Amino acid sequence: MGVKVGTVGPINPSLFRKDEQGRCQVDTVWRVAKSCEEKNYHSVWYADHLMGWFPPHDFYDPLVALAFAASRTERI
Repeated sequence: MGVKVGTVGPINPSLFRKDEQGRCQVDTVWRVAKSCEEKNYHSVWYADHLMGWFPPHDFYDPLVALAFAASRTERI
């Protein structure tokens, strides 16, 4: 049995690219998942945060992020 490696996906969109209106780019979610899939990672995880330390406290919903990542990948 081989080792299964996974990683945590981006949960705080305010740390990533923004469009001209200052909104976070959702493509970060699927780009990370696709990159992990290409590197043969076993899984990508998302944490749930009810409040945060970074203003304005916007975090990706983990179920929505996972569903979006799954829609753009084959294995993950």
